[in-house]
Amino acid sequence: MQELPHDRAQLIAAASARRAALTEAGVYAGAVSFSPFLFKSPSAPQFELAATLAYVALVLRSMSGAVSAVRAEQAMLADNRDVLQRRLEKSLVQRAELAKQFGLPVLQKRLYLAEDVTMYLEYGSGLPLKKLPKYRAMLRSGALPADTFLLLAAQAGDAPMVQQLLDAGADPQHQDPQGKTALELMPMHAVRRVLTAVT
Repeated sequence: MQELPHDRAQLIAAASARRAALTEAGVYAGAVSFSPFLFKSPSAPQFELAATLAYVALVLRSMSGAVSAVRAEQAMLADNRDVLQRRLEKSLVQRAELAKQFGLPVLQKRLYLAEDVTMYLEYGSGLPLKKLPKYRAMLRSGALPADTFLLLAAQAGDAPMVQQLLDAGADPQHQDPQGKTALELMPMHAVRRVLTAVT
């Protein structure tokens, strides 16, 4: 089985770097509104212009760093998701074949297991650590893994996984412990379009 390219510690470090870069960019960008007061110097207009240009350069550099940090984290998650997707596809085929061997009906939705959700949760979702216990509790509560997986993928903004789970029969009306459906949990417009089409 192919190893995941990025372990949990690397993902946590990338998320921390992203948060720090976004915070820095937000602080500098938020201070832009104060720049006319900071650099006002009627006796030295050249200083005012130079200070303002230096500050704008600092803001742009911090924003560029934030974009780079976001892209780096997203690339790591995409790498892991690719490997997890290949593993999942192989497992789903094996489980379907096993069900057929025993003469059981093959319901795609029932082929997803808690371990599939857990692997995605840990290595592909990119969700903050404080959100992980909610999904673990849902799996322990007896909810179908495919339905929990749908909520997780939606919150993670993973449109291809959301579509795959819907195609397998996951329930788009399934709710998390706070009563939210996948449509209400997801942050991205692409995922929203996928879910809106079936609700």
